Amino acid sequence: MTTYAIDFFDPTGHLIDVTMSIASPIAGQTVSMCAWIPGSYMIREFARCVTALSARQNDCTVSAVKLDKQSWRIDCVAGVPLEITYRVYAWDRSVRTNYFDASRGFVNPAALLLRDDEQAHAPCSLRLAPPKFDAADAWKCATAMSARAIDARGFGEYFAADFDELIDHPIECAAFDEFTFTAGDVQHRFVVSGRHRGDLERLQRDTQKICQAHIDFFHGKDGVARPPFDRYLFQLHVVDEGYGGLEHR
Repeated sequence: MTTYAIDFFDPTGHLIDVTMSIASPIAGQTVSMCAWIPGSYMIREFARCVTALSARQNDCTVSAVKLDKQSWRIDCVAGVPLEITYRVYAWDRSVRTNYFDASRGFVNPAALLLRDDEQAHAPCSLRLAPPKFDAADAWKCATAMSARAIDARGFGEYFAADFDELIDHPIECAAFDEFTFTAGDVQHRFVVSGRHRGDLERLQRDTQKICQAHIDFFHGKDGVARPPFDRYLFQLHVVDEGYGGLEHR
């Protein structure tokens, strides 16, 4: 299993720290970062935002050699736990990458997490630490990723069946507004971050009708209308200028 820990490190510098732990690496282990994100069909070159990377094994530093624009080889010993730490610059307000300041932290794992090239199909776990700066005391976390052990605010441990599943669950952290509703006997959560004066009661009522209509149309067989998922999340970020959306698993 590959384990990741995300730390919202520096809101002023827009820096997120990541620790990647590989329980049983191979000799000359390689890791890489996606150049793309599911649902957005362009090369994005996310590795350009990695500002530092180092590796340790048995409390000793091991060499990390960059092989190309998005891949690294770690000169490690096989079978001994390996820890890779790196820092990512997060200052893109789009729906495709990462954004972090004192008001909000948004993570698209495809643009943040390195892949274990030898075990991409193995289970993964993700630990999301609560930010430590004062402005984040009211932050909550919203993601559709499967939770293993989280607190009331949503921080804690999550898991995924493999790397492809892991990177297809964006994470919104902020003092956001939210509401829930049920459609097709499934709970839907809707979070709204950013400054707004929206009518959330109307948004809740209208969105529930839209979701129920879609579920009835596509899954209303034999009088039973239930979608093929057990939870659904909408993440809406309100901005003064900007547009766009991205679908996820």
